[in-house]
Amino acid sequence: MRLLSVPGYRPGSKTHLHPPASSEAPGRRLTRSRALPHHPLRWQVTTGSGPVFIVGSPRSGTTFFANQLGSLPGLEDIGEYRPHKGSISQIYGLDPMTASRKLRRTFRPAVEACVRTGSRFVEQTPESAFVIDALAATFPTARFVHLLRDGRDVSASLLEMGWLSRSRQDRDEVDQQLGAVSRYWVEPGREEEFVEASDARRAAWAWRRYVEAVWRSGMPVLEVRYEELVQDPGTVAARISGALGVSGAALASALSSAHQRSVARWRRDLSAQQLAEVESEIAELYKRSGMEVREPALIR
Repeated sequence: MRLLSVPGYRPGSKTHLHPPASSEAPGRRLTRSRALPHHPLRWQVTTGSGPVFIVGSPRSGTTFFANQLGSLPGLEDIGEYRPHKGSISQIYGLDPMTASRKLRRTFRPAVEACVRTGSRFVEQTPESAFVIDALAATFPTARFVHLLRDGRDVSASLLEMGWLSRSRQDRDEVDQQLGAVSRYWVEPGREEEFVEASDARRAAWAWRRYVEAVWRSGMPVLEVRYEELVQDPGTVAARISGALGVSGAALASALSSAHQRSVARWRRDLSAQQLAEVESEIAELYKRSGMEVREPALIR
């Protein structure tokens, strides 16, 4: 995989939670539309599909999936593109067209770098879940992949990372505060409740809000269950490869390195009290969605 020289891209960047501040053939490329000079990042497809955004709650497999997809011919994983990651809190809540004008400026260097190499970029900022409609307005040919992982496992992993924990006082790579502080995605009027919640409930709250954001976006999204990905990557690849414009066999091979050690980690990592708090926070979303729960007795 070639690494693009893209301002704001830092290989190996990690996900942090932060407070305000149609099927196409593989190997195609994006070109700039000369007919729309007043829309400098309005792209047309001449020989292929558009960029791919990997979204979902942090610790849901977004980094792994983006890395593997970006290793395929014609695609480049640009990681969590820092200019974009740092600006989402400012465009969250804007109407899609207003936000799109800002996104065009943000992504110009990334798009121009891809045009030079004849590739498509894969971007993996989880917080893109909150601005899918604006990204779709900016990149009409984009594809969105939602990595959906068991909320209990995500909560256990977030607790391990500590990004939402009361003990954290530092800032992330885009200079936004970590720890028990409210985020732009917390429901209006519940900011204090979020801050005062336990670390476990706060982690589950984050998972719920990211998933809700994707589902409420109204945009076509390719949903991939993390558990299915690690257990049967071939089936996942066969289902989504056409929409992503890649070879099913190549994608299956790339995804085959996923491991199952992190599936159902909540059993060993969450205390009984933490599990009760997590399930209390996520139970209603599970019920409303009809999402499969592997041990349904735990979600009442």
